[in-house]
Amino acid sequence: MKHDAVMLEEALRGLAVRTGGCYVDCTYGRGGHTTALLEQGARQVVAFDKDPAAVQHARETWRDDARLQLVEGSFMGIRQLDKVDGMLFDLGVSSPLLEDASRGFGFQVDGPLDMRYAPVGETAAEFLQRVSEVELADVLWRYGDERASRRIARAVVAARPVRTWQLAAIVKRVLGGARRRHPATKVFLALRLYINRELEELELALACVPERLVLGGRLVVIAFHSLEDRIVKRFMRAEMRPLGRFRAGAAEVAMNPRARSAVLRVATV
Repeated sequence: MKHDAVMLEEALRGLAVRTGGCYVDCTYGRGGHTTALLEQGARQVVAFDKDPAAVQHARETWRDDARLQLVEGSFMGIRQLDKVDGMLFDLGVSSPLLEDASRGFGFQVDGPLDMRYAPVGETAAEFLQRVSEVELADVLWRYGDERASRRIARAVVAARPVRTWQLAAIVKRVLGGARRRHPATKVFLALRLYINRELEELELALACVPERLVLGGRLVVIAFHSLEDRIVKRFMRAEMRPLGRFRAGAAEVAMNPRARSAVLRVATV
């Protein structure tokens, strides 16, 4: 399965990649950004990823290449690094994850409601089997900005779905189908963010960035929805010097529709 790195050229320009520099790719995914950084002359790239499939891809692709330091786990591990020239956070979910039925991230294919990046902790299905209506409504509102959170939570708790298409069908019955996006989009987003504690980890990781960058080092973050982007914007304004905000160009969006929602922000110390 092919995964195109979103806003690749903009990310490289934002990082001001220099030959011999050391950079951090906080989400390896399928290696698009890591590969580009090394091709631009980076001396070393430290790449993080929780996803076992992404880690396997990196090991098979780079094998014993000393330029890549691979870390299997959360990008919270940046706290342990020496100073680097730049850090890149690509907060989007890779296409292979969405298309893999066994991982349960999307409603395009039917599969078990898992949604975990790493095979530890509670799955989305397990959460939906135990959650109360009030708690689920709160999750859908806080993490998905879903206005119909109470109605959806009532229907989901009554049915206790364990598969992606079951959940998508429940939401569609509650909301109806005449919408620009699939009616279950926000529900799947909310559950994914909650199960993986993504917003909490992002805030904690960003707080470590200034101390890990050399003077003049760059931070680039690509966010795909307003909750993440709001966290990034506030952090950069408070703790760093923002350098710009960018959107994907029309040509890239035409080639890769998922780039439409991407927002790239750059800041320096």
